[in-house]
Amino acid sequence: MTQEPTEEFKRLKKLMNILIGKIGVDSLNNLLDNFINDTSIDTSRPDKLFMIYKFISDKAVAVFELDAQLFYTCQVTEYRNARMCCYHLLREYTADTLAGIGLAFHSSEKAVRYGSSKIKERLSVPKSHPQLMARYEIIEKALINFLSKLN
Repeated sequence: MTQEPTEEFKRLKKLMNILIGKIGVDSLNNLLDNFINDTSIDTSRPDKLFMIYKFISDKAVAVFELDAQLFYTCQVTEYRNARMCCYHLLREYTADTLAGIGLAFHSSEKAVRYGSSKIKERLSVPKSHPQLMARYEIIEKALINFLSKLN
């Protein structure tokens, strides 16, 4: 007796087929190998790290529809949420330190730690923050795409 595939599995299969059509089997295998074997970017390359910080902050400004001039300083909830999403994603996808992320975002280590943990907490209950989670996913997908091209 075989079990019926879940909707998530069906969606994954469909996305994999689309991706194979776009980039080919070999490229997809290489991409997946890179993410499985090395999900973080080497922080000894400041040029790459700078490009990642610039990309993610620009993407957060666009997705949250914020004023770029105020992104690093404004304490309005939307700006803080955007920065916290960046902190969490940078902690997940780079090997940079709290201090390094804080320096790039004009924030303290404590703010980066708090923001990253707050987003992690919210990710555990996505239905309680649907708009924030939707924005987070958009930024994350864009970052993964960017990193795949950067490596």
